[in-house]
Amino acid sequence: MKFKHYIVTRFFQKFDMQIDPEGWLESRVDLFNNFHVKSKLNQTNQNFESIFLVSGEYMNLNFSSFHFNKINHRILNAEDFPDNLLTKEDKNLDCIITSRIDSDDILAKNYVQNIQNHARLNSIMDHSGYFMLSSDLKRYSIKRAMLDSMFLSTCFHPNDISILHCMVDQHPLMPKHFPGKININGVGSAAIIHGGNISNDIDRQNARTLKDDELIKIFGNIR
Repeated sequence: MKFKHYIVTRFFQKFDMQIDPEGWLESRVDLFNNFHVKSKLNQTNQNFESIFLVSGEYMNLNFSSFHFNKINHRILNAEDFPDNLLTKEDKNLDCIITSRIDSDDILAKNYVQNIQNHARLNSIMDHSGYFMLSSDLKRYSIKRAMLDSMFLSTCFHPNDISILHCMVDQHPLMPKHFPGKININGVGSAAIIHGGNISNDIDRQNARTLKDDELIKIFGNIR
């Protein structure tokens, strides 16, 4: 099966901007460089391309502090997505795989391989469990994924590309467009919760101390 795997990240869009867009960007630099990028560099399967979406009016901001050039990537205008995603060569492929993550998310070293192993045409790949980590990486909860999970992947024919295939905002509508759903256990994805504590929407009974060596083992020695 000939395919292209795109990992799509909403890097900086209008809804991200609060009062200080440059301050918001600065708050993401360390997480992005030290965890997000490193987790991609550590992938056992490097057959993927990172797509970073930026609202057109912010395309001229200074992103030089972010280590984009260490990974295979493109920065695309968010307002033109997904029409600007596929290349001419992509049209001849059997399928397109997309995975949706954020700029402060981290991936276990077998993440890409796990997704590609399970990919089936016209299917949603639901990450059945993922980590929610406190910003100090010492506390975590394992959260069960639902259809509106932040961690989902899709597999579809290039001619069928739609925003519904690529972005989390519309995931509750995805069953109307994908007849199949595949649950992937232990795919290895994690979201970092900003601030000192795990957010209130997580079951605190499942939150506990995670030893450094355990975290490093799970996420492929990304430090």
